Amino acid sequence: MSHLSIVDELSNFIYREFHSFRASEISRRCFSFEQFSEIFLKISNHDALRIIPVGESTEGRPLRLVKIGSGNTKVFSWSQMHGDESTATLALLDIMRFFAGNTRFETLRVELLEKLTIYILPMVNPDGAERFSRENINGIDLNRDALNLAEIESKILQKTFEVIKPDFVFNLHDQDPRYSIGIANRQAAISFLAPPFNETREINANRSRAMKLIAGMKLTLEHFIPEHIGKYSDEYEATAFGDRFQELGAATILIESGGWRGDPEKQFVRQLNVIAILSAFVIIARNAVESFSADDYNSIPFIEKKLFDLLLRKVGVNLGDGIKDVDIGINCYEKHLPILELSANIEAIGDLSGYSGLEELDCTGCHADRMLEKGDAANIVIMKNGGVFAIIENGRLKM
Repeated sequence: MSHLSIVDELSNFIYREFHSFRASEISRRCFSFEQFSEIFLKISNHDALRIIPVGESTEGRPLRLVKIGSGNTKVFSWSQMHGDESTATLALLDIMRFFAGNTRFETLRVELLEKLTIYILPMVNPDGAERFSRENINGIDLNRDALNLAEIESKILQKTFEVIKPDFVFNLHDQDPRYSIGIANRQAAISFLAPPFNETREINANRSRAMKLIAGMKLTLEHFIPEHIGKYSDEYEATAFGDRFQELGAATILIESGGWRGDPEKQFVRQLNVIAILSAFVIIARNAVESFSADDYNSIPFIEKKLFDLLLRKVGVNLGDGIKDVDIGINCYEKHLPILELSANIEAIGDLSGYSGLEELDCTGCHADRMLEKGDAANIVIMKNGGVFAIIENGRLKM
């Protein structure tokens, strides 16, 4: 049986049995550091997992590294350096619970524990996570601090990397759910990247290994989300940690958690992370990276921001110089703290034939009840033949 067949078989098994090790105590994207810590400490109280304190955030919240296994190959994963990008943090809790014991997976777990040493640093930015904000408490984007290392959390991440000297690293983020694969209304559920290590985007042996590993992960995920896997922009960013660690010698894999229709809390996308990362662990443990092709990595399409939350097609709108038939692109936004607040804006007006909507409405023969401009709040009544055709309230289609 080929390496891919074995990984596929395992990933399907993990997909079916995910509920048996999922950290189900948290099922929403926005959660407190206290909620996270309670579950983290409970899961990590197991012989297979060892907690290593690595420092404290600016506000004094502890950053804890988890060590799993004793193999020769070292793998390092970290998450939530952007405080509002929490999907992979939950996936890492699930993976920790996977290793904390479940007889369904005993053979696989023993194999991984013997061949790999896995390090996990979830929630690199706990102060930002507490506020569900991208930056840390000082307003700094930690993923633009890889050279200056001005922030405590950045120093901790860099020092942890230097001490571990990992062979592979997984840099885990969330991307805008409006990224798509082309314009055919296909959300990018997961995006990968083997980050470049210089401006010319050269491919050395190290980056090639990352590309081949991503090819294996992509082939595995295609069973669950065909045509919803993309490649993140490969523009070189010297101040980003992924690019920096690629340069420093670890095969670096970026995973961006995107969106999935009907999954606003990204719990299915969380599950996809678990499948992708555990499949990668298996590929690495079995020395199977080189059995995959960089050509398969290169064939992954780059993601594009071609989606709106709601797209109204062919609406008659008074733009100040008469009524014209235009498309209207609307996006909805969330502010989580101190309470959940929703807002929606008109993002674009015009010919949006090069875009699609997560939800679309054909408004041919209809007109808006008022003059509209880009940036307006998305509260619109669509009229047809003197009656109400549709009502858009705060960006949501009501009728």
